[in-house]
Amino acid sequence: MTQRQLESAVADATGESLDLVQDFGFSLVSPDRDDLEPEDVVLAVVCPSCRRAVSYPGPTRDGSLPLAECVPCDLYFAIESNAIRVGVAE
Repeated sequence: MTQRQLESAVADATGESLDLVQDFGFSLVSPDRDDLEPEDVVLAVVCPSCRRAVSYPGPTRDGSLPLAECVPCDLYFAIESNAIRVGVAE
């Protein structure tokens, strides 16, 4: 996966412009970058209770940020736009 593919995937998933995503400076976190496919990259947020990464559910239809859900904690929590991270699917 190239840097451009990563930035495009983040922009598509968040609904933000490519320019804004590029300004955030996303980068791949896997040490073995050559083996990653676009579907391996996911957006996640950290649960404030257990600190586990949980899937970012994507923006709502009106563009606002939804609540994220941590199933192990049985917790819904608000997402801040600066808390969304790029990770590699397990």
